[in-house]
Amino acid sequence: MGIPDFRVFPDPYISLAEDREKGRRLAEYGHAHNFESTVAYYYAMTPEVPPDLAARYTRYIQTGIDRGRALLGAMAPPESTADQGAGRSLLEIGCGTGGLLIDARENYSHVVGIDIALRWLVVAQIRLREHGADVPLVCCCAEYLPFLDEQFDRVTAGDVLEHSVDQQRLLAESARVLKPGGTLFLVTQNRFTLRLEPCVRVWGVGFLPRPWMNAYVRWARRIPYHRVHMVSYVELRRLLRKAGFQAVRVMLPDISTGERRLMTGWEKIQIAVYNGLKRLPIIRMILYLGGPAFWALGHKGPTRKS
Repeated sequence: MGIPDFRVFPDPYISLAEDREKGRRLAEYGHAHNFESTVAYYYAMTPEVPPDLAARYTRYIQTGIDRGRALLGAMAPPESTADQGAGRSLLEIGCGTGGLLIDARENYSHVVGIDIALRWLVVAQIRLREHGADVPLVCCCAEYLPFLDEQFDRVTAGDVLEHSVDQQRLLAESARVLKPGGTLFLVTQNRFTLRLEPCVRVWGVGFLPRPWMNAYVRWARRIPYHRVHMVSYVELRRLLRKAGFQAVRVMLPDISTGERRLMTGWEKIQIAVYNGLKRLPIIRMILYLGGPAFWALGHKGPTRKS
Protein backbone atom coordinates (compact mmCIF):
# COMPACT_ATOMS: atom_id res chain seq x y z
CA MET A 1 0.00 0.00 0.00
CA GLY A 2 2.90 2.35 0.72
CA ILE A 3 0.96 4.56 3.14
CA PRO A 4 2.88 5.52 6.31
CA ASP A 5 0.93 4.78 9.49
CA PHE A 6 1.54 7.07 12.48
CA ARG A 7 -1.66 6.41 14.43
CA VAL A 8 -1.43 6.54 18.21
CA PHE A 9 -4.96 5.12 18.59
CA PRO A 10 -7.33 3.38 16.15
CA ASP A 11 -10.25 4.70 14.16
CA PRO A 12 -13.12 4.70 16.70
CA TYR A 13 -15.21 2.62 14.30
CA ILE A 14 -12.81 -0.30 13.82
CA SER A 15 -9.73 -1.92 15.38
CA LEU A 16 -6.24 -1.40 13.94
CA ALA A 17 -6.03 -5.04 12.87
CA GLU A 18 -9.42 -4.96 11.15
CA ASP A 19 -8.61 -1.68 9.43
CA ARG A 20 -5.30 -3.01 8.10
CA GLU A 21 -6.94 -6.21 6.89
CA LYS A 22 -9.65 -4.26 5.07
CA GLY A 23 -6.98 -2.01 3.61
CA ARG A 24 -5.05 -5.03 2.36
CA ARG A 25 -8.15 -6.54 0.75
CA LEU A 26 -9.12 -3.24 -0.87
CA ALA A 27 -5.61 -2.74 -2.25
CA GLU A 28 -5.62 -6.24 -3.70
CA TYR A 29 -9.07 -5.75 -5.22
CA GLY A 30 -8.20 -2.30 -6.53
CA HIS A 31 -5.30 -3.60 -8.61
CA ALA A 32 -7.82 -5.13 -11.01
CA HIS A 33 -10.84 -2.85 -10.52
CA ASN A 34 -11.67 0.83 -10.77
CA PHE A 35 -12.50 3.30 -8.03
CA GLU A 36 -16.29 2.94 -8.11
CA SER A 37 -16.09 -0.86 -8.08
CA THR A 38 -13.74 -0.72 -5.10
CA VAL A 39 -16.17 1.46 -3.15
CA ALA A 40 -18.95 -1.03 -3.87
CA TYR A 41 -16.65 -3.85 -2.76
CA TYR A 42 -16.01 -2.05 0.53
CA TYR A 43 -19.68 -1.89 1.43
CA ALA A 44 -20.20 -5.48 0.28
CA MET A 45 -17.71 -6.55 2.96
CA THR A 46 -19.17 -4.17 5.57
CA PRO A 47 -22.67 -5.57 6.18
CA GLU A 48 -23.03 -3.74 9.50
CA VAL A 49 -23.77 -0.56 7.51
CA PRO A 50 -27.52 -0.58 6.70
CA PRO A 51 -28.20 -0.77 2.93
CA ASP A 52 -29.87 2.65 2.72
CA LEU A 53 -26.94 4.30 4.50
CA ALA A 54 -24.44 2.37 2.36
CA ALA A 55 -26.17 3.70 -0.76
CA ARG A 56 -26.12 7.24 0.63
CA TYR A 57 -22.48 7.04 1.70
CA THR A 58 -21.59 5.69 -1.75
CA ARG A 59 -23.23 8.69 -3.42
CA TYR A 60 -21.40 10.96 -0.97
CA ILE A 61 -18.09 9.41 -2.01
CA GLN A 62 -18.92 9.59 -5.72
CA THR A 63 -19.63 13.33 -5.47
CA GLY A 64 -16.38 13.97 -3.59
CA ILE A 65 -14.66 15.80 -6.43
CA ASP A 66 -17.61 18.18 -6.90
CA ARG A 67 -17.80 18.84 -3.17
CA GLY A 68 -14.04 19.33 -2.96
CA ARG A 69 -14.10 21.81 -5.82
CA ALA A 70 -16.81 23.80 -4.04
CA LEU A 71 -14.81 23.88 -0.81
CA LEU A 72 -11.63 24.98 -2.57
CA GLY A 73 -13.60 27.83 -4.09
CA ALA A 74 -15.00 28.77 -0.69
CA MET A 75 -11.52 28.76 0.84
CA ALA A 76 -10.12 31.00 -1.87
CA PRO A 77 -12.69 32.85 -3.99
CA PRO A 78 -11.57 33.96 -7.48
CA GLU A 79 -10.41 37.41 -6.36
CA SER A 80 -8.00 35.88 -3.85
CA THR A 81 -6.48 33.02 -5.86
CA ALA A 82 -3.35 35.06 -6.49
CA ASP A 83 -2.10 34.13 -3.03
CA GLN A 84 -2.07 30.41 -3.81
CA GLY A 85 0.56 29.89 -6.55
CA ALA A 86 4.03 28.50 -6.08
CA GLY A 87 5.11 27.81 -2.55
CA ARG A 88 1.63 27.48 -1.06
CA SER A 89 0.87 24.31 0.88
CA LEU A 90 -2.37 22.61 1.93
CA LEU A 91 -3.09 19.89 4.47
CA GLU A 92 -6.46 18.14 4.31
CA ILE A 93 -7.45 16.47 7.56
CA GLY A 94 -9.87 13.61 7.01
CA CYS A 95 -9.28 13.40 3.28
CA GLY A 96 -11.26 10.16 3.02
CA THR A 97 -11.31 8.96 -0.58
CA GLY A 98 -9.41 11.99 -1.87
CA GLY A 99 -12.09 13.97 -3.69
CA LEU A 100 -10.76 17.40 -2.70
CA LEU A 101 -7.14 16.44 -3.37
CA ILE A 102 -7.77 16.01 -7.11
CA ASP A 103 -8.27 19.74 -7.73
CA ALA A 104 -6.17 20.97 -4.79
CA ARG A 105 -2.95 19.90 -6.50
CA GLU A 106 -3.74 22.37 -9.31
CA ASN A 107 -3.95 25.31 -6.87
CA TYR A 108 -1.22 24.46 -4.36
CA SER A 109 2.38 23.48 -4.92
CA HIS A 110 2.36 21.05 -1.99
CA VAL A 111 -0.70 19.04 -0.93
CA VAL A 112 -0.95 16.32 1.73
CA GLY A 113 -3.99 14.26 2.70
CA ILE A 114 -4.36 12.51 6.04
CA ASP A 115 -6.99 10.22 7.53
CA ILE A 116 -7.27 7.93 10.53
CA ALA A 117 -8.89 5.24 8.33
CA LEU A 118 -6.24 3.31 6.42
CA ARG A 119 -8.91 1.52 4.42
CA TRP A 120 -10.22 4.79 2.99
CA LEU A 121 -6.73 6.00 2.15
CA VAL A 122 -6.28 2.84 0.08
CA VAL A 123 -9.44 3.76 -1.83
CA ALA A 124 -8.10 7.32 -2.18
CA GLN A 125 -4.92 5.90 -3.74
CA ILE A 126 -7.03 4.24 -6.42
CA ARG A 127 -8.96 7.45 -7.12
CA LEU A 128 -5.78 9.53 -7.30
CA ARG A 129 -4.14 6.99 -9.58
CA GLU A 130 -7.09 7.12 -11.99
CA HIS A 131 -6.72 10.92 -12.17
CA GLY A 132 -2.95 10.84 -12.52
CA ALA A 133 -2.57 12.74 -9.24
CA ASP A 134 0.56 12.23 -7.17
CA VAL A 135 -0.46 13.33 -3.66
CA PRO A 136 1.16 12.03 -0.44
CA LEU A 137 -1.25 10.23 1.88
CA VAL A 138 -0.55 9.69 5.58
CA CYS A 139 -2.50 7.57 8.05
CA CYS A 140 -2.54 9.35 11.41
CA CYS A 141 -4.73 10.84 14.12
CA ALA A 142 -5.86 14.41 13.59
CA GLU A 143 -5.21 14.98 17.28
CA TYR A 144 -1.53 13.96 16.87
CA LEU A 145 -0.31 15.26 13.52
CA PRO A 146 3.13 13.91 12.48
CA PHE A 147 4.29 17.24 11.03
CA LEU A 148 6.63 19.99 12.11
CA ASP A 149 5.37 23.27 13.52
CA GLU A 150 4.37 25.94 11.00
CA GLN A 151 4.53 23.68 7.95
CA PHE A 152 1.32 24.52 6.02
CA ASP A 153 -0.30 27.67 4.66
CA ARG A 154 -3.79 26.20 4.84
CA VAL A 155 -5.46 23.38 6.72
CA THR A 156 -8.92 22.15 5.84
CA ALA A 157 -11.17 19.55 7.45
CA GLY A 158 -14.57 18.68 6.05
CA ASP A 159 -17.05 16.65 8.13
CA VAL A 160 -14.26 15.67 10.54
CA LEU A 161 -14.73 17.68 13.72
CA GLU A 162 -17.91 15.82 14.69
CA HIS A 163 -16.07 12.47 14.52
CA SER A 164 -12.98 13.55 16.45
CA VAL A 165 -12.23 11.97 19.83
CA ASP A 166 -10.86 15.31 21.09
CA GLN A 167 -12.15 18.33 19.19
CA GLN A 168 -10.08 20.87 21.10
CA ARG A 169 -6.86 18.98 20.51
CA LEU A 170 -7.65 18.59 16.79
CA LEU A 171 -7.98 22.36 16.48
CA ALA A 172 -4.86 22.98 18.55
CA GLU A 173 -2.87 20.64 16.29
CA SER A 174 -4.24 22.40 13.22
CA ALA A 175 -3.02 25.70 14.64
CA ARG A 176 0.38 24.22 15.46
CA VAL A 177 1.13 23.05 11.91
CA LEU A 178 -0.11 26.29 10.30
CA LYS A 179 2.37 28.99 9.38
CA PRO A 180 1.84 32.43 10.93
CA GLY A 181 -0.95 34.08 8.97
CA GLY A 182 -2.20 30.70 7.77
CA THR A 183 -5.87 29.75 7.73
CA LEU A 184 -8.01 26.86 8.88
CA PHE A 185 -11.20 26.11 6.95
CA LEU A 186 -13.74 23.77 8.54
CA VAL A 187 -16.98 22.21 7.39
CA THR A 188 -19.09 20.70 10.13
CA GLN A 189 -22.71 19.77 10.66
CA ASN A 190 -25.01 21.74 12.96
CA ARG A 191 -26.06 19.89 16.09
CA PHE A 192 -29.43 21.63 16.06
CA THR A 193 -30.26 21.21 12.38
CA LEU A 194 -33.94 20.99 11.54
CA ARG A 195 -33.11 18.43 8.84
CA LEU A 196 -32.45 14.74 9.41
CA GLU A 197 -29.14 14.15 11.16
CA PRO A 198 -26.82 13.53 8.17
CA CYS A 199 -24.78 10.61 9.53
CA VAL A 200 -27.63 8.34 10.61
CA ARG A 201 -30.68 9.95 8.96
CA VAL A 202 -32.68 10.32 12.16
CA TRP A 203 -34.53 13.53 13.04
CA GLY A 204 -34.09 15.43 16.27
CA VAL A 205 -30.94 13.76 17.63
CA GLY A 206 -29.19 17.03 18.38
CA PHE A 207 -32.04 18.37 20.50
CA LEU A 208 -31.60 15.59 23.06
CA PRO A 209 -29.19 15.74 26.00
CA ARG A 210 -25.93 14.12 24.86
CA PRO A 211 -26.25 11.10 27.23
CA TRP A 212 -29.55 10.18 25.54
CA MET A 213 -28.44 10.43 21.91
CA ASN A 214 -26.87 6.99 21.54
CA ALA A 215 -29.88 5.18 23.01
CA TYR A 216 -32.26 7.13 20.77
CA VAL A 217 -30.33 6.33 17.57
CA ARG A 218 -29.94 2.68 18.58
CA TRP A 219 -33.69 2.53 19.08
CA ALA A 220 -34.43 4.27 15.76
CA ARG A 221 -31.74 2.74 13.51
CA ARG A 222 -30.11 -0.14 15.42
CA ILE A 223 -26.69 1.47 15.01
CA PRO A 224 -24.41 3.18 17.57
CA TYR A 225 -24.07 6.94 17.84
CA HIS A 226 -21.73 7.47 20.79
CA ARG A 227 -18.80 8.34 18.47
CA VAL A 228 -20.51 11.37 16.88
CA HIS A 229 -20.34 14.77 18.58
CA MET A 230 -22.06 17.52 16.57
CA VAL A 231 -21.52 21.12 17.67
CA SER A 232 -23.68 24.22 17.67
CA TYR A 233 -22.81 27.68 16.36
CA VAL A 234 -21.83 28.86 19.85
CA GLU A 235 -19.76 25.74 20.58
CA LEU A 236 -17.90 26.01 17.28
CA ARG A 237 -16.87 29.62 17.85
CA ARG A 238 -15.76 28.83 21.38
CA LEU A 239 -13.64 25.86 20.26
CA LEU A 240 -11.87 27.89 17.57
CA ARG A 241 -11.12 30.82 19.85
CA LYS A 242 -9.85 28.55 22.61
CA ALA A 243 -7.45 26.98 20.08
CA GLY A 244 -6.00 30.45 19.48
CA PHE A 245 -7.53 31.28 16.11
CA GLN A 246 -8.14 34.93 15.33
CA ALA A 247 -10.74 36.70 13.18
CA VAL A 248 -12.99 33.65 13.49
CA ARG A 249 -15.91 33.59 11.06
CA VAL A 250 -18.70 31.02 11.11
CA MET A 251 -20.75 31.08 7.92
CA LEU A 252 -23.79 29.44 6.41
CA PRO A 253 -22.54 27.23 3.57
CA ASP A 254 -23.56 27.17 -0.03
CA ILE A 255 -24.92 23.72 -0.85
CA SER A 256 -22.87 22.37 -3.74
CA THR A 257 -24.24 20.55 -6.77
CA GLY A 258 -22.54 17.41 -5.49
CA GLU A 259 -24.32 17.64 -2.16
CA ARG A 260 -27.70 18.23 -3.81
CA ARG A 261 -27.28 14.97 -5.71
CA LEU A 262 -27.44 13.18 -2.35
CA MET A 263 -30.81 14.61 -1.46
CA THR A 264 -34.37 13.41 -1.85
CA GLY A 265 -36.87 15.56 -3.73
CA TRP A 266 -38.25 16.99 -0.48
CA GLU A 267 -34.73 17.80 0.76
CA LYS A 268 -33.95 19.61 -2.48
CA ILE A 269 -37.03 21.77 -1.94
CA GLN A 270 -35.86 22.50 1.62
CA ILE A 271 -32.41 23.51 0.36
CA ALA A 272 -33.90 25.75 -2.33
CA VAL A 273 -35.86 27.53 0.41
CA TYR A 274 -32.73 27.65 2.60
CA ASN A 275 -30.64 29.20 -0.19
CA GLY A 276 -33.25 31.91 -0.64
CA LEU A 277 -33.84 32.63 3.04
CA LYS A 278 -30.18 32.87 4.01
CA ARG A 279 -29.89 36.01 1.90
CA LEU A 280 -32.31 37.78 4.27
CA PRO A 281 -30.42 39.26 7.25
CA ILE A 282 -33.04 38.51 9.91
CA ILE A 283 -33.71 34.97 8.68
CA ARG A 284 -29.98 34.34 8.32
CA MET A 285 -29.53 34.79 12.07
CA ILE A 286 -32.20 32.14 12.69
CA LEU A 287 -30.48 29.74 10.29
CA TYR A 288 -27.33 29.91 12.40
CA LEU A 289 -29.40 28.14 15.05
CA GLY A 290 -31.22 25.54 12.94
CA GLY A 291 -29.49 25.44 9.55
CA PRO A 292 -27.89 22.28 8.14
CA ALA A 293 -24.19 22.99 8.58
CA PHE A 294 -21.42 25.54 9.06
CA TRP A 295 -18.35 26.75 7.27
CA ALA A 296 -15.78 28.18 9.67
CA LEU A 297 -12.63 30.15 8.99
CA GLY A 298 -9.91 30.94 11.50
CA HIS A 299 -6.56 32.69 11.09
CA LYS A 300 -3.33 31.97 12.92
CA GLY A 301 -1.73 35.10 14.25
CA PRO A 302 1.96 35.97 14.01
CA THR A 303 4.39 33.97 16.11
CA ARG A 304 5.43 35.80 19.23
CA LYS A 305 9.17 36.30 19.55
CA SER A 306 10.63 35.40 22.92
